Amino acid sequence: ELFDELLDEENVSSSQAPFYLLPDWAFDIVHEFVYQFQGYCQFRATVQSSAKKHNVDVENPSSNAPHHLLENLTILSQNRDAWAVEFVMQYLSRLISVGKSSDVPAYQYLGIFASIALSRLECLMGDYRGCLSAGLPVMTDNNSFSVTKDGETLQSNEIVQSVFSARLSWAYHAGVSYLMLRRYKDATRILGGICSYMLRGFKTGQLRKLPG
Repeated sequence: ELFDELLDEENVSSSQAPFYLLPDWAFDIVHEFVYQFQGYCQFRATVQSSAKKHNVDVENPSSNAPHHLLENLTILSQNRDAWAVEFVMQYLSRLISVGKSSDVPAYQYLGIFASIALSRLECLMGDYRGCLSAGLPVMTDNNSFSVTKDGETLQSNEIVQSVFSARLSWAYHAGVSYLMLRRYKDATRILGGICSYMLRGFKTGQLRKLPG
């Protein structure tokens, strides 16, 4: 419902968003969205594994199965379309599209960080090229995705770099993707870069001051 409200045509077409978002907040919203999807997938896999362990038919469980297993299977059967990966990707893609076409900073932030969230999702799904394709457009220098606020224009990669959790998410998932694609030099470059940044941050105490 939150994303439906954010992507409502009336709100999107308005020159002023009916809400205010900082870059950190925008990342937290889309990051949590993908995290909830991941959690649901893990829950579903655990239930199916438990059903297999107890020799229970997932589609037609017997009444003598453990109560908690029957309850979980009932929940899954009644919500077959819940957290469908197609819908998750659709929401992220719509946020990216709106962010590129909007002049409102809040939507631009959501679009930028939806790209980072989509790269994470692609990596989790095992599509490593898709992971890089989703994130690289907002992480390259001199890209067309920028945000102008209070007379200052920032490129999308500068905005991502300003939010440590987003920077870390991109570095980790892009690094894993490069490794899986056997692009070891690229993996070393991006993982080495974030490790060096974190090392400096811990030495100076800068990272310890970050919330969370």
